[in-house]
Amino acid sequence: MRKDSGTMHWSRPGALRTLDALRRLGGSGTTREIQKLTNSVAVHTEISSLRIYLETELGLGARAVRCEYAGRTDEGRFIYRYTLSREAMWGIRKQSGLFARAATPGQRAFL
Repeated sequence: MRKDSGTMHWSRPGALRTLDALRRLGGSGTTREIQKLTNSVAVHTEISSLRIYLETELGLGARAVRCEYAGRTDEGRFIYRYTLSREAMWGIRKQSGLFARAATPGQRAFL
């Protein structure tokens, strides 16, 4: 079910890159983990794009991706952990089979 994304600007390629990174991380990853996989300089912006993508494509709201404070780096930068909700995981799996693939060695399996 597609919905109108309204007037907010978002990046479909950024959303898909971030979704793929979270998939590869087993559904949850820190700012740095996502950045390493996507080469994004604005991970939170890409997460916002992912939220809009999940809302327009699957009808899920902003709660489809949870954000939790995870601490600070030695340099004082904030660390956040982003986690896909169960509804997002199942909706994505049902729609496209993205999570049907097994994780590669060293990655958490996505159940």
